[in-house]
Amino acid sequence: MSEAGESPKFTNALAKETSPYLLQHAHNPVDWMPWGEAAFEAARERGVPIFLSVGYATCYWCHVMERESFEDETIGRLLNERFVCVKVDREERPDVDEVYMTAVQLMTGQGGWPMSVWLTPPPPLGEDTSGERVGSGGIADEGGLLPFYAGTYFPPRSGFGRPGFAELIEGIGEAWRDRRGEVIDQAERVGEAVRNALGEGAGLERGVFMSFVEEVADRVMRMHDPKHGGFGGAPKFPQPSWPRLLIRASAGRARRAGPRDIGVALAKTLDAMADGGMFDQVGGGFHRYSTDAHWLVPHFEKMLYDNGQLLSLYAEGVLAVDRLAADEAEAERCRSRWSRVLRETADYVLREMVDETGALWSAQDAEVDGREGLNFLWTPAEVEAALREAGAGELTFEALRLYGLDGVSNFRDPHHPEAEPAWVVAMTGQPPRDEAGWEKRARINAALRAVRDRREQPRVDDKVLASWNGMAVRGLVDAGVVLGETRCVEAAATAMRAVLKGLGGLDGGLRRSMRGGKVGRQPGFLEDYAFVIDGLLALHAAREDGAGDGDWLAEAERLCEAVVERFGSRVVGGYYDMLAGQGDLLVRTRGLSDGAVPSGNSQMLHNLVGLYEATGNGGYLKRAVLDARAMAGSAEAAGAGSAWWAAGAMRLIEALPGAMRERLAAVGDTASGADGGVGDDEVVRVSIARAGLADGELRAELRLDIAEGYHVNGPEVGGEGLMGLAVTVARPSEAVVVMDWPATHEVAMGEGSVGAYAGVVALPVTVRGAGEADVLLALRYQACGEGVCLPPRRVGVTLSGGASS
Repeated sequence: MSEAGESPKFTNALAKETSPYLLQHAHNPVDWMPWGEAAFEAARERGVPIFLSVGYATCYWCHVMERESFEDETIGRLLNERFVCVKVDREERPDVDEVYMTAVQLMTGQGGWPMSVWLTPPPPLGEDTSGERVGSGGIADEGGLLPFYAGTYFPPRSGFGRPGFAELIEGIGEAWRDRRGEVIDQAERVGEAVRNALGEGAGLERGVFMSFVEEVADRVMRMHDPKHGGFGGAPKFPQPSWPRLLIRASAGRARRAGPRDIGVALAKTLDAMADGGMFDQVGGGFHRYSTDAHWLVPHFEKMLYDNGQLLSLYAEGVLAVDRLAADEAEAERCRSRWSRVLRETADYVLREMVDETGALWSAQDAEVDGREGLNFLWTPAEVEAALREAGAGELTFEALRLYGLDGVSNFRDPHHPEAEPAWVVAMTGQPPRDEAGWEKRARINAALRAVRDRREQPRVDDKVLASWNGMAVRGLVDAGVVLGETRCVEAAATAMRAVLKGLGGLDGGLRRSMRGGKVGRQPGFLEDYAFVIDGLLALHAAREDGAGDGDWLAEAERLCEAVVERFGSRVVGGYYDMLAGQGDLLVRTRGLSDGAVPSGNSQMLHNLVGLYEATGNGGYLKRAVLDARAMAGSAEAAGAGSAWWAAGAMRLIEALPGAMRERLAAVGDTASGADGGVGDDEVVRVSIARAGLADGELRAELRLDIAEGYHVNGPEVGGEGLMGLAVTVARPSEAVVVMDWPATHEVAMGEGSVGAYAGVVALPVTVRGAGEADVLLALRYQACGEGVCLPPRRVGVTLSGGASS
């Protein structure tokens, strides 16, 4: 890197970007290019692979790999000679990140950032390398952009059980030169695996039951750590969707675990997160995650999406505590403690994460001057000096005891063993017992923060993301309502106005990001629309309570229409994560994974119910039923990873009138209207007449009830616009299905006829090779009537030795 005031020795194409992460790499000796047509064509012309590096501005290990490898001129020269090098900010392009992170996980069994993936270049123009995929219009469909080698962080030289990056570059370059056919075969296999993984469950319709919500809540409860709080072991992430589902399950009919059991788990978790080092005790707000099982030593970056969701979680905890606490004293303790966390977190966001327009920045870095957490660490001597400076030296003993600095150091930087021991500030002892104790803590924090603010500060990723602002708007509104502080609601309204003004596209949609008044090129993704709508609904509700302004509901309705039009499946239901026609992706994903950020599909389920509750428009419930049935198969496969979707499903079930609730749970199908909503007349219903094990085989009889005036095409039907009946095994993969098709009858279609079924039809089914495992069948059919055929449909049926759902 150049010294201050000197012209940089190297400058690459990233210098013209707006992403802070891409700009960090603009003066590497690597000839980085942004993701896009120019990079793809360069790889095509040179006939070399693409080296794709994905990360984000506050990623600690991204900084490490940059210092060790991407600033190394020798490594830079090797990369430039052998590959076209592409940098992607995962926060600007979550679609690219999801596709290739799936490849990393499939190939290595783990994931993380920085992500390093080698891709096939687009083939020379006119060369057919992709068989059936030719003609769909995308570079990915030509056989380019397929991953063939992948990993995360690589050290510059071999060590730590990882291959050295320099040796890896040479090895991959030689493989492409000498064994290109093998490399391409590998890439095609991985690409197909990625397509299958990200397309799993898409279009497989299922009934939706409260028992599913109960099962997901039970799985989350089984993961609860009763000793340290939270869910699972180290590293421990907050995962707000899990406790938020439990709060809802404790109040509704999804209640296998009793409210008191959930109350104990919730209190343990919220207290532990608030007392540990993952919560910034001095400045407020939450760091990304805890590196240990007891919430003590964090990974120090701070993300807007975490803090927005945790504001909502603690607010919901305060509202539910009377129902969940063992007694009134426990309820009051939790209410007071969690309200304090709400206030300190909101203070942090509004103090440190707001730009000049009122929109909210994305993140703060984990490191300062190449050292992780340096700004946040203390020694006893530093604490004592800060308190003396503030005229509060008499609080030194209490401060050291409160924050665990009276014992052994709890932090040693493994990358800098020469550094002196330091302390992460955490309430390792008892939190203050009364208001006087909390007031002393406030004086201690004010003294420490005054000194900390004079230290070198972490870098801020000052781009504005639509979806993350939507989450933070929701969190600030929830906090403001619970605390009775209109400043939080007003700040949320200001942020939303800035987002709509800056990221509201001329086409009536949303853009993904902006920075310093410059709007990014990327159109909004499903998650951007979904979480902005949620923020709008929160502001509308606050307005109804007299705490907000603006016609937020009308904007929410308008954006919901845009979601259905631009991302929705008009036939099957559910939503794609990105717009159609993106030829730079292997697959158009329709995800349902509620990780650190819930999926757009999950949030849209909540949004549709929220819009119904706000407007009384039953059309929103109809669309929600269609979407829920379409995504139920994916939700079942995701298990606890679909927690926020499960919370939305419970909310939907409880909002539906009886007849629509039956339709939601039905195994069979309903006709779709042209508007994508659920029609009034059921055309085909699928049920299971019997099922059981016999001679090691699972035998069942599926029953089709076909409405009068309609028929279902038989299994032999095919041709333009027509599709025959089919039953296949969706899982387990090793099972096979044998059908004993009943005879069809001839039905006139156009100038000819087809074999079809009408009325009530029994379909004998035999499944072999599944043992006693549950079997998910996929039944595909097309119903026709009065000379018009409805779109083909695909429904899921679960068999389990006599049980079915």
